[in-house]
Amino acid sequence: MIVKKTWFWVVLLVAAVALVGWRFAKPGAPHVDIPTAEVVQGDLLLRLTETGELKAKQSATITAPNDKLITFLAPEGSWVEKGDLLVQLESGKYEMEVQERKSAVEVARAQLDKARSDLQAQLYKEESAKKQYEALLELQQKGFAMESEVEEARLNYLELQSKTGSFQAAVKEKRSDVSRARNAVKQIELKLESNAVFAPIAGLVVYAAVGNPEEGKKVELGMTPYEGQPLMQLPDISTMQVLTEVNEMDIDKVQVGQPVEIRLDAVQDALFHGKVARIGTLARHKVSRATGKRTGVKVFTIDVDVEDADERLRPGLSAIVSIHVGQFNTVTYAPVEAIFNRDGSTVAYVKRGDRAQPVVVECGRSNDHFVIIRSGLKPGDRVFLAQPI
Repeated sequence: MIVKKTWFWVVLLVAAVALVGWRFAKPGAPHVDIPTAEVVQGDLLLRLTETGELKAKQSATITAPNDKLITFLAPEGSWVEKGDLLVQLESGKYEMEVQERKSAVEVARAQLDKARSDLQAQLYKEESAKKQYEALLELQQKGFAMESEVEEARLNYLELQSKTGSFQAAVKEKRSDVSRARNAVKQIELKLESNAVFAPIAGLVVYAAVGNPEEGKKVELGMTPYEGQPLMQLPDISTMQVLTEVNEMDIDKVQVGQPVEIRLDAVQDALFHGKVARIGTLARHKVSRATGKRTGVKVFTIDVDVEDADERLRPGLSAIVSIHVGQFNTVTYAPVEAIFNRDGSTVAYVKRGDRAQPVVVECGRSNDHFVIIRSGLKPGDRVFLAQPI
């Protein structure tokens, strides 16, 4: 009976020791199923990887010159040069408007003639006052004119001289009115002649949306637009940008001029290059692409100039940008997945045999993949990529 009791207490003591050992030896427990990575020393290029959308740096909006039927449209997706025909509208008659504008030209010309006549009269008065003043001045020198007469003539001449400038300005203004009126006639006459719209710049033809954007309807042949209605966009794909966003936590790493690598979802085998061109000054809430609603994440807008000219770069394509935010030479770094917070300290779990040893580390700059290690780890250490339990 005594032997059985003794054996019971021995078994119980061994179990308790094992339990305590398991509880307090967590960091040293085997973790053969957790992947590891090696701490490396070398040159590290830090990058921020974000998604964005291509847009044309320069773009022209083509609008309807009047409300006539569309009889020709340049094909959507085609490349046009400056001066190429984009839109042809049915010829309309604007005789009444032409007559009104021609009448405006006649009125402006009459006003210009009057302004010129007034200026000539003013110049005649000024010249007469000048001669009178000079004559009295000569007589004064000979003793035949009083000083008061000379002074009065001088002041009269100066007054007329000062008024001449306003008459000259009036002539200039009326001349501009005539020029504007003539240009207005030419514009309406061009509408009468052809109702054609030509490309102001070289670019890619993109038809404008019509009505509710959700319906996806675009401008088409045979429709009748209202005057001033957008008919198409003409983005210049030779100068493209990527519009992207950077989290407010990373914005201090981004600077204008930093090099950027660009990849397109639609052209996965191509690599394009660019530079950060503009950084937004105000943070805004990020909008979820899935729901279209604002999230709690704050971001800054970044414009990236694409340095490569390529016909595959089209507005609206999705892009992935890698911004080069820092180059560090001969530094020790580890994957960001290997760094954890434990009881307020930054730690990594180093592989010792088949066990994990927690080590307090001091970290420096980081990106989406790697973090610089200032102390706590050395090159060659293998660290766990998941926190041991």
